[in-house]
Amino acid sequence: MPEHATFFGHAASFDSFQVVAPDFNALHKIEKTIEQSPQSAPTELIDSVPNTHLLIAKIDGDVLEVAATNGMRAKLFRGGKIINLLLTPGKIAGHIKNGDILVLGTEDFFNKIFSSENVHNPEELSLKLEGLEDKDNVAGLILKLDNVSLDTSLRPPLSSPTSSPRRPLFPSSFDRPKILTQTPSKRTLYGAGVILVFLISLIAFQLRGRNLEQRTQNAAVIEKQARDSLNQASNFAGLNDNMARNTLITAKNNFLTQAQTDFGPNWQKDPSPETKKLQAVLADLDNQLAQVSHIYNLSALDLFSDFSLLRADANITAASLDKNEIVALDSNNGAVYSLGTKSKTAAIVGGAADFKSNNYIDATADTVYVYTPSGIESINRTTNSVKVLLPLSSDFVKIRGLKTFGGNLYLLDTDGSQIWKYQGTDFGFSASPSAYLRAGSADFTNVNSFAIDGTIFVLSNSGNVANFSGGYAQDFSVSGLDKPLNNPTSIFTSDETNNLYILDSGNNRVVVLDKKGNYQAQYVSPDIKGSLILADETVKKVFLLSGAKVYSFDLK
Repeated sequence: MPEHATFFGHAASFDSFQVVAPDFNALHKIEKTIEQSPQSAPTELIDSVPNTHLLIAKIDGDVLEVAATNGMRAKLFRGGKIINLLLTPGKIAGHIKNGDILVLGTEDFFNKIFSSENVHNPEELSLKLEGLEDKDNVAGLILKLDNVSLDTSLRPPLSSPTSSPRRPLFPSSFDRPKILTQTPSKRTLYGAGVILVFLISLIAFQLRGRNLEQRTQNAAVIEKQARDSLNQASNFAGLNDNMARNTLITAKNNFLTQAQTDFGPNWQKDPSPETKKLQAVLADLDNQLAQVSHIYNLSALDLFSDFSLLRADANITAASLDKNEIVALDSNNGAVYSLGTKSKTAAIVGGAADFKSNNYIDATADTVYVYTPSGIESINRTTNSVKVLLPLSSDFVKIRGLKTFGGNLYLLDTDGSQIWKYQGTDFGFSASPSAYLRAGSADFTNVNSFAIDGTIFVLSNSGNVANFSGGYAQDFSVSGLDKPLNNPTSIFTSDETNNLYILDSGNNRVVVLDKKGNYQAQYVSPDIKGSLILADETVKKVFLLSGAKVYSFDLK
């Protein structure tokens, strides 16, 4: 038994049992269980109080047994060396010696107040504990072992019929075998060979058994941690889905890492009972993650309209949305079409030979603007007349987009890493553009789409989304995605929508973010392809344009 014991927080000694439990009720239950069953093993005591943090050590003679749940640690100080007995949930057993110092505690105990330098100075630890503002999860116990019985004939066994074999604390605890000096006879050698074969077979059998036991224990630990996270996330679901989602994403990442570490990279193809259980846990994680992440699997997209009914061989290469109306550019026929998001009515707005290039388009209620090799052209919505509105500037390098907002006209120059702005005037637009971005503030090398709602959002095919306001880059990042964007092709927002919509072609999904970059939902389908996305929140629909066709699905 220990001669000196120092307690911190909820820890106690009950005869040969040393118990650390941050929860006082759990400590009280363990005490009652020990009174009723003083021969219980530490693992049996822990199982009697499920769903709580516990560490129990039993000292019987010079035999030490330790069992712990998640969040608990055990260390042994011997001869100036520190041995980590338990850093993760599990159990261990072995022999102790006089002079050993056993330290048991919660992770917060070791992280916040304990250090190896003050193991001999418990008073200093007590002062550090008193100075803590948050002491709820700080519990520990330091035992100095001075009266250990070293009579090996009185040792209890390290294994029993009711408990699985346990490994010793240190290999040096065992006595070394004596070496025979006489020369053995042939019969002796033969007998020794038979015994050796038997021993090798026995050892192999024991190793297989221990390996199976270890696999079972590892699977149980991984499963329990995941189930705890599932229960925690279910409490948040509906109240705080973001917190539930973050809990599950972290749990899934930890689960996959631990499963691969313990069972190998191909564990999901392993048919053993242990891995089948883990595969079921992973399915449960994915199912609950889909629910709280608002992941909607679409069976099929709806065919909303087909512009080839207006012109044969239609091919839409640019489109915009303004007040329940889609305006689309058909580069094959050099035509511009309109399509009502409420009425589904389609019509030809106008056309020109210059429109047959892969140009860019935007529209207001009165005018359609088209970027062409001849300049920026406009279509009067009342007369359907086409004219060159603005010549192209020599400052342009490679224009990859056109947008109008607040009476101004903006062009995205990818190779020039600039957004050019034509200032709106009483008579149209300024004669020449001005640089919207301050010099050197952006790199648009991989940019493929942009959108404006008062600030400017720029999408790269690498998956990066940047935000600019007043000519300067803003602090903006996408957060909460279960997997990163993969080759996204189009982004949409406007001052009429609450969210950002990204066509993530590489993952066959549409991702919905709020305008701070926080994840909101995703819609997944193998049919989600194409290169253009528009969203009309007033009719609760997302539109995907591919070739001549316009597909749609409903927002949840």
